Amino acid sequence: MRFLVLILTALLAAAGARAADTNGRFYVVGAGSVSCKQYTDATDQQKLFAQTWMAGYISALNRTTPDTWHIVGETTPEAMYGMIAKYCTDNPETALGIATHKVIEFLQPKRTRKSPT
Repeated sequence: MRFLVLILTALLAAAGARAADTNGRFYVVGAGSVSCKQYTDATDQQKLFAQTWMAGYISALNRTTPDTWHIVGETTPEAMYGMIAKYCTDNPETALGIATHKVIEFLQPKRTRKSPT
């Protein structure tokens, strides 16, 4: 588990994370620390818990990413969850937090930059 957190930390830090300790590490809380295999094998209730974690992660990125209203743009939650599930199926040993971040990185160029109102 500790190794998984270190890997997740290193990958997210390399992807431009802005907040961490002086070594670029931070603690992942909740569903982001489980493997993709655990996520794909999860019950519907467990997947809902993980999707709630994903939504919180996106909300945090929306708050902390400059020039961003919504980091995944007009992508629906269902479409994004499907993309993450596909990534996890293809990469079962990857941490769910990494899979989530990889999909967000893919969607970020199409992000919504300003509030629609």
